[in-house]
Amino acid sequence: MIMKKNWISIAALILSIIAICFSGFRMEPVTFGIDRYNFSIDVLSLLVTLLIGWQVINVISFEKRIKKIISNEIEKVENQIENRQANAEGGIFLATGIGFYYTFPLRAYKCFICGIGRYLDCEDFVNCNICLKNMELVLKENEQFLIKNYPIEKDLEETIQYIKNHPKYEIIRISLENVEAHRKEIYNKSKRE
Repeated sequence: MIMKKNWISIAALILSIIAICFSGFRMEPVTFGIDRYNFSIDVLSLLVTLLIGWQVINVISFEKRIKKIISNEIEKVENQIENRQANAEGGIFLATGIGFYYTFPLRAYKCFICGIGRYLDCEDFVNCNICLKNMELVLKENEQFLIKNYPIEKDLEETIQYIKNHPKYEIIRISLENVEAHRKEIYNKSKRE
């Protein structure tokens, strides 16, 4: 296959040299007269050159548009994946919180807060409210237990601060502040006893 390509190239080179020789060494005098055949050939060659240039420009602009469309679609898919991942992680935190509901109430509380953070990331406000309701219930149902022996839950304040710094915090601010006020009230009661 390589030999065929070389022979074809060599044959094309030889034919090109012969054509140059015939056109360059002709014996009749060169005239620069303008007749209708030369003019029409010149106009047609100019038009063909312009059309080829136009096609090249179209191809380049088409490639840019395709790249932009593809990058937009990739960004949409990445956002969907990120939202679904955040939703799944929020669901895991919610389920874990429910699992710790009676055995480790403050750990359940913290899981619900983490779930709120992930649900805020994917703008799932229905599940944010479910987490908030569970936070209220875990405090109400375990209030006496928490007053008698309030366990220290590491990083609880940092987790709450993370939610307060979230860009969409304002949507749940009032509900979370009410629940947090109840938790702090329980904490103060436990200190007195």
